[in-house]
Amino acid sequence: VREYGATYENAGMVGAGRVCWVSAKLDNDIVARADDKVEQRIIALVYHDGTRRNSYFQYTRRIFCNNQLRSMEQEGRKGYTVGHTASWENQLQAARIGFDQAIGGAKRFGEQVQGLANNRMSNNQAECFLQHMYPFTKESSDRQVTRANNVRENVLELFSQGAGNVGESRWDMLNAVTEYYDHHRKQRSVRSFINEMTGMGADRHKQNALGMLLDSSTFRAIDPKRN
Repeated sequence: VREYGATYENAGMVGAGRVCWVSAKLDNDIVARADDKVEQRIIALVYHDGTRRNSYFQYTRRIFCNNQLRSMEQEGRKGYTVGHTASWENQLQAARIGFDQAIGGAKRFGEQVQGLANNRMSNNQAECFLQHMYPFTKESSDRQVTRANNVRENVLELFSQGAGNVGESRWDMLNAVTEYYDHHRKQRSVRSFINEMTGMGADRHKQNALGMLLDSSTFRAIDPKRN
C-alpha cells in the first residue's frame, strides 16, 4: 500500500473469520469521460480455512452509481493468488507480488474502459447486443421468454437513463448491465461480494457482457435466428 500510494479503506470477515478481506483504494481514477470517473481498488482475500490460496483482485467502483466491475482478463477474474507460507517474511513478499500483479490488472482494465467509452453504440446495436446477451428460442418456455424480455427492457432503459449513462457507447451498455445486477436485481451483501470476487453470483453476467462488448462484433442488426 505504501509503495503504490494507496490507502487502506475497509476490512471485514465472512463465516466467523474463515475468510477475511481488506480493500485499499488507489490514488489514480479511471476517466471514461470528463464527467465519468471510476475509482480503483485492490481487494485482498485471505483464507484462514485452507480452502483457497490467498488472492488479490483489481476492483473498481463507478462514482456515479457505485457500479462494481472487474477486469476481463483470465488472471484478473480468478485473482492473483499466492500460497500460504510458514514465515511472515515470505508471506510479506508474496503479498507484495500479488498486489503488484493486481496493479497491472487495474492498468489494463483502465485501458479497456477507455476503449469502450470511445466505441459508439446505437440504440439498434444495443437491442442486438441484448438479444445475444439474453437469448431465447422457439423452444423456450413462456416463463423464460417473459423473463428474458423483461431483463432486456430493463437494461435497455438503463443504457440511456441509468445513473451517469447517456446511451451512446459500449461503456454505457456495460454500466447498464452492471447497474441492473448491482442495484435492481437484488440486495447486495458481504457474502455476495465475496462470491463475486471468486467468480460466482452476478459477476459472471458482468464478465459475459464485458467480454461481448470488448469483442470486435458490432451488433449491427437484429439476428433473425434469434427471437
